[in-house]
Amino acid sequence: SDVEDAKKIKDEVLEIVDLGEILIPFGEFIENNALLSDASYVYEWWIQELQGKLKCLPSKNDGDAIAKSEETVSKIVEKDFGREIDLQKPDPEDAFALSEHYGVPLHPYYNLFWHDLSREDVEQLAVFLLENGEVHGDKELMLRIPRDKQVKDTLVELGVLHKERGGRIIIDGYAYPLIRGCGLDVENGKLVETPRFSVFKESLDDERVDATELVSRLSGVTIRKRSPSRIGARMGRPEKASPRKMRPPPHVLFPVGNFGGNQRLIRVAAEKETIQVEAGVRRCNVCGKTTFKVTCDCGAHTVSTGKIMMQDINLRKELNDAQKRIGTIMQLPDKIKGVIGTISRDKTPEPLEKGILRAQHEVYVFKDGTIRFDMTDAPLTHFKPCEIGVKVDTLRKLGYLHDWRGQPLEKEDQLCELKVQDVVVSKTCAEYLMRVSRFVDDLLEKFYGIG
Repeated sequence: SDVEDAKKIKDEVLEIVDLGEILIPFGEFIENNALLSDASYVYEWWIQELQGKLKCLPSKNDGDAIAKSEETVSKIVEKDFGREIDLQKPDPEDAFALSEHYGVPLHPYYNLFWHDLSREDVEQLAVFLLENGEVHGDKELMLRIPRDKQVKDTLVELGVLHKERGGRIIIDGYAYPLIRGCGLDVENGKLVETPRFSVFKESLDDERVDATELVSRLSGVTIRKRSPSRIGARMGRPEKASPRKMRPPPHVLFPVGNFGGNQRLIRVAAEKETIQVEAGVRRCNVCGKTTFKVTCDCGAHTVSTGKIMMQDINLRKELNDAQKRIGTIMQLPDKIKGVIGTISRDKTPEPLEKGILRAQHEVYVFKDGTIRFDMTDAPLTHFKPCEIGVKVDTLRKLGYLHDWRGQPLEKEDQLCELKVQDVVVSKTCAEYLMRVSRFVDDLLEKFYGIG
């Protein structure tokens, strides 16, 4: 696997020079009121330029129309060239032939980071290749040059994949794009100047001509910037996704002061039978009794008087009554954690029943009475079933019947568009949310009497 391969070579890696691309949805720019950055030139952009030239752009933005348009383009190209050409990954020579024939930019598969070089860098590289370069092969061109530190650094900047053998640098896949980008070509197995090589002198004093424009003139085709925008980013760490807890994490916002020990344990505090804690005073409008509880002993709802005072609470009795009200016959959880004191305006304690149920389901309450789970919000528009560990049959039951191209969903490696109502979460999150859902079920049924 890729992970195993990476582990094998990790000690041989000296430097990581490129981290690849990241897809940022348009909505992220809107939400953060940020200027929309220039996008890199990719296949989806290139193929639409070609479709525009051939007047066969998709009639609408859906999988069937896009697939039909690409099929039409392939047939036209095959007819014009007398053979089939892989439009997603053409040969280097075919990539230039397509650009020259249809007047479209060079295929992004052979785009290099020319915009990271200065015009002087391009000229020095071109001269070095012309004087020292050796070409081999016909169908699959290979370029050999002596190892030179400055040239090596330039190739790394350009993103030109290469090997080093016996003091020489060997370039294969990017050989032809590199040669053409330097205003050179291959004739009779040798590198030669093209008439375009004179562009170096013609544009020497023209500051408006940057490296990308210079290379476009040298190569004879339009070169688009491969990476016009760069950002710093930190990868979200799924293993760090976890429930958001207070310290120590309570099961119920019920004050026990220092009677519950360092962990604010309800059962430890209940051993004292009666505890004195600060709580809000509430009054029942039915029987007129004052209490700290939301529900009066007579069953009516109480209202806050706005007063806060130290109150004596028979915690042992309250805990036993709470256990009976929710019908919990089994032994109470050993650790039902409360808080030293509440911080709400009225300082009304939560019902102990909620704490018992949370402890049973191993979920925790935050200071505002919510149950929370923290995780990184990573933009995601598409996914493959094999990437998220969900079987195709399960996805079909959830409504994912087709992939992004409109083809029936049958395989785990098909790409699907994520529906707007769905999110992909970590297994840790899923397990915790399942516990939360079971807690809510019990709460509605046993505490609120619903169901």
